[in-house]
Amino acid sequence: MELTIRRALATDALFLTSISFGAKRYWNYPEEYFEVWHDELTITEDYIEQNIVYVAQKKDTIIGYFSIVEVNQEHWNGEVFIRQGYWLDHIYIRPAYIRSGIGTELMEYAQEYCRENGIEKLYIFSDPFANGFYEKLGATYIKESPSSIENRTVSLYEYRIPEKSKEQIEEEELLQKIQEEAERLRQEAEEAERLRQEAEEAERLRQEAEEAERLRQEAEEAERLRQEAEEAERLRQEAEEAERLRQEAEEAERLRQEAEEAERLRQEAEEAERLRQEAEEAERLRQEAEEAERLRQEAEEAERLRQEAEEAEKLRQEAEEAERLRQEAEEAERLRQEAEETERLIQEAEKAREILQEEDAKQKRKSIFGIPIEKIKHRPIKLEHESLEQKISELDQEFEDDFEDIEEVAEEATLYEIDESEEYDEDHEEYSDDEYDEDYSDDEDHEEYSNDEDDEDYSDYEDDEEYAEDELIEDDREIQIPKLQLDEAEIAALIRPVKDDASEEKILENIGTASTEIEVHIKTEKEKMLAGELYIAWGDEFANDKRRARRLLREFNNTDVEDKKSTIKILKELFGSTGEYIHIEPNFRCDYGYNIHIGDNFYAGYECVILDSCQVKIGDNCILSPQVGIYTSAYPLNPEKRSIGYEYAKPITIGNNVWIGGGSIINPGVTIGDNVVVVPGSVVLADVPDNVLIGGNPAKVIKEIETEK
Repeated sequence: MELTIRRALATDALFLTSISFGAKRYWNYPEEYFEVWHDELTITEDYIEQNIVYVAQKKDTIIGYFSIVEVNQEHWNGEVFIRQGYWLDHIYIRPAYIRSGIGTELMEYAQEYCRENGIEKLYIFSDPFANGFYEKLGATYIKESPSSIENRTVSLYEYRIPEKSKEQIEEEELLQKIQEEAERLRQEAEEAERLRQEAEEAERLRQEAEEAERLRQEAEEAERLRQEAEEAERLRQEAEEAERLRQEAEEAERLRQEAEEAERLRQEAEEAERLRQEAEEAERLRQEAEEAERLRQEAEEAERLRQEAEEAEKLRQEAEEAERLRQEAEEAERLRQEAEETERLIQEAEKAREILQEEDAKQKRKSIFGIPIEKIKHRPIKLEHESLEQKISELDQEFEDDFEDIEEVAEEATLYEIDESEEYDEDHEEYSDDEYDEDYSDDEDHEEYSNDEDDEDYSDYEDDEEYAEDELIEDDREIQIPKLQLDEAEIAALIRPVKDDASEEKILENIGTASTEIEVHIKTEKEKMLAGELYIAWGDEFANDKRRARRLLREFNNTDVEDKKSTIKILKELFGSTGEYIHIEPNFRCDYGYNIHIGDNFYAGYECVILDSCQVKIGDNCILSPQVGIYTSAYPLNPEKRSIGYEYAKPITIGNNVWIGGGSIINPGVTIGDNVVVVPGSVVLADVPDNVLIGGNPAKVIKEIETEK
């Protein structure tokens, strides 16, 4: 790991604060502890400037720090006695790097700093989880001391700074070994020199003895000298042999080391060759995967085109069928108009008016052929194919004394026209007509609807079917009736007002032509999603949109960040709109992309996520630190709706000059004002005003931010 340790800057204060809180939360302390520790864990710019603070940095990311505070006078801090001297106030590591050796490196750097500046020892108040760490370093336990948390203690340690660093100790040990070896060789040389001198002394004595005994023992002395010469030669040869063996041993050791080095290089070469082959194989597999993905997309595109062709053919057939029904409807209308001109219907209408005037003056123009108009105006009409003949039979039975056959009844009593502009939906089993003057809607509790003109009970069934009145269209052909349901607003917009004094011909005209004015639009699941309503994210439209987003995200996250032209091109294709000068670090994730709108001068750090099931608007000069989550998606609280698959989304708006700290979460429906700073790790649940610093879970306003006027 390439680790750099440097003096902390005042601008590092916010990052060091986030590391302090994150390291403490690593040990799963209760949240109420953090309220007590808030000031203790918050690092300010003044704190950095007034104390000894060093940070450990990997590339451009701060992953840990330590601070040393000098106490000039002994004093009591509440129940805690603070000694005079230097204290190790903080040493915290990001949770992801705990137990990776960063803390040891920071402590070694702190030791070196203390040695260079004449600091002999440090006092430490240790968290219970850190006792083993300090004891391993050689710190001496003194006693338990009260903590800032009630009924809790911390351990007081005294850590004496070693006079020498680990590297110096190792160097001295190596130097000592070298000196010992040199001393041993020196002693061996002295011993050899002593032996040589003794040999010389022996030789001198021998010569003196030879001189004294030369005359007496010349023959014996000659023999003895010969033997001594041979012995000296033997000793010399043994010495030379010993030297040769030593040199051969050194040469053998050198050759062994060279052989081990050659074997290591050979293994490294083999490993490099294996890695190269694996890289080539991975590249080949990647290319094959891309080719397979391309073929799959082409197959999906072909399948989509085939389905579109089938859909177009079906629409063409439906258009031909609608044209045929329109022509048949025109023929039925012509027959109906001819039937209305007959004298018999005129006499019947006059007879009906006389009866209505005698019964109730208020109801004299509110029924046609014995059928209350309120039913026509207030109740949705549903024509079921399978019940058509039964309804016609009921009409025939009711009017058998007044009409000669059922075909004349159908021609003369037609109240509605078939409108080819209405839509037929196989997924709905309801057809709503628009001749209403009052609201009528289905209710989840299936309330009953009662008509005051008759005592019949029209109730909504569990399958949402509706009753139909007996006034049905009769024809000698099979009629396909569209089944649609209108809401109250659409009904109110389509009904023509009928005055009490209007003629029966005007009433019939309004009733007969109202259906031609119906335009029904049923929202798609995607339109519900964008409108913030409950929806189910199923179907080809969602799958195709997500497939497109994932393809672009894969291209973006695998593109070299230095290739600005390619990354900007991909982002502009992915997002709904972008400003100038935007930069996003990999790996970035989103749902669809086209719901994201970004302003100028935008930056997002590593591992950011935007779930854009609804609109996400981000202003100019905004920064998202690493691992920020912006979530428009949510699920209903009702478990039954969740189990069915319902979800919903609410838009998120972020103003200009906003900085969102790392690991923060922005929830659905939130609006953040201008010039806002969000502390790392915050969870934003509600709207945020302009010019504030917020933080926490849930996030709250910490203070206002002063801006230059």
